[in-house]
Amino acid sequence: MKTLVTTVLIATFVLTLFSHFGAALKCYQCLDGIGPCKTNVTCSGGTDSCILVNLGTGRNISTCWKYSNCKIDFIEKEFKTGNFHFHCCQKDLCNGSPITAGSKMVLGLTSVLIAIQMLCF
Repeated sequence: MKTLVTTVLIATFVLTLFSHFGAALKCYQCLDGIGPCKTNVTCSGGTDSCILVNLGTGRNISTCWKYSNCKIDFIEKEFKTGNFHFHCCQKDLCNGSPITAGSKMVLGLTSVLIAIQMLCF
């Protein structure tokens, strides 16, 4: 029985890892910058990355973006600000707020620890 559970867990993990290959990129999209960003969209053909821009006033802008435009000068002109930090990435929903990213990391770590516990005990 323990072998069956282990096999199911490993198969689920592998399927989850590879389930998004070939699909269009998904990013969080929040253009008002207020509150946590929970809206996600499938990016169009003209965009190949996600961006998270922190405007320094507690406002975060998240959207689909063209990776070649992930440059300080371009972003400064686009968002009309001089005080900001940004992060461009090319994985599904990688432009979430730090709280969202942290929650996913905790969930992943918990899953791994449960699998290890089941294998060892």
